[in-house]
Amino acid sequence: MANAILYITKSGRITHFIENCKVVGKNFFGSNCKLSGVSPHKFSVLWTEEVIECKDGVWNKELSEITSSKEFNNVVVSTREDVNIVTKNRIKEKYSIEEEIKLQREKLLGIESDEWGSYISYVSSVVNKGREFKDEHFIEHTIDEEPVLDYDALYYPNLKKENS
Repeated sequence: MANAILYITKSGRITHFIENCKVVGKNFFGSNCKLSGVSPHKFSVLWTEEVIECKDGVWNKELSEITSSKEFNNVVVSTREDVNIVTKNRIKEKYSIEEEIKLQREKLLGIESDEWGSYISYVSSVVNKGREFKDEHFIEHTIDEEPVLDYDALYYPNLKKENS
C-alpha cells in the first residue's frame, strides 16, 4: 500500500508522512497516524512507496527527492492486481453486473442490439489501457515452460521405470 506525504501547496514544505495510507473524504488513515479534516486548498498529497523520517523537525528527504507512486486512472497502484481492480471498477461505473449479464445473455440468444457493440467497445478500450499500463510499469512473472507432470509417479509412487 502506498504512503502519503502531505505538504503545504504554496511552499512545498512537508508537514506529514502517513504510512500505508487510505483516504476517506478529507481524512487520512495510516499505520503511523490519523489526520482528520485535511484542507485540499492548503495541502497537496504526494503518493510514494518510499518511507521518509522526521528527526528533530527535519525530514530526511526533500519533496523533490521523493519518487512518486504510479497512478492509473487517478488511483495509486502498486501491483498488476491493483490495475486489474481499477479496470474492473471503471467498467462497473458504466455497466453494472446485472447489465453485463443481460447484454451477454441477449448476445448468446442471438438478440441483436446496438448496446452490445457499445459495451464491447468500451470494455475492450478500458481493458487494453490497463494491459498497456501494466506492460509499461510492471514486470509480468511468467513460467518459460509448462511443467511436465509424471502421472505414473504421481499415482503410482512405487512403480519403477525401466530407464531410471
